[in-house]
Amino acid sequence: MKRILLLLLLSLIAISPVSAQTPFYQGKTVQIRVGFAAGGAFDVWARVIANYLGKYVPGNPMFVVQNMTGGGLMIAANYVYGVAKPDGLTLGVVSPAMYVEQVTGKKKVQYDWFKFSYIGPPAMPADRLKMLRDGFNKMITDPELLADAKKKGLDATPASGEELEAMIKDAGVPSQEIIRQLKPLLEN
Repeated sequence: MKRILLLLLLSLIAISPVSAQTPFYQGKTVQIRVGFAAGGAFDVWARVIANYLGKYVPGNPMFVVQNMTGGGLMIAANYVYGVAKPDGLTLGVVSPAMYVEQVTGKKKVQYDWFKFSYIGPPAMPADRLKMLRDGFNKMITDPELLADAKKKGLDATPASGEELEAMIKDAGVPSQEIIRQLKPLLEN
């Protein structure tokens, strides 16, 4: 009799639904703050991606795009970094070149570029990155191009990490930490 009850209990456990943890994003709204004007390429990409992200994020949250233009993208970057809660419900779309604003010591910068979590561009496959890198390497070693640049009085030699550090120091940038973080990126 005990065996029958044990088998019955085990079979009930096996067929009963197990309640899983509710996905974090279920019933929530994710805001995408775009630092560019409505209708531009970055805005269009953000809106296209927002239409599809909800299907692929567990919990199927709603994604809402809001443009925050002004200040050369600084308003959006400052908002995402300093005002939005770091809870995963706010994404920012700004230019990857925004680190220059911090490196050059712009007073209105209220973000630390190196603390942003980077998700990636909407369309930059690895083969395109390789093509860009190979093209750049070929360009800076092409004797014809280098000779043409020299004729025009242009310096076409790439800067080393030490040269870059000196240029940044000459520009009056105070943070050695920024220089330390940029050097390996530019030397690869």
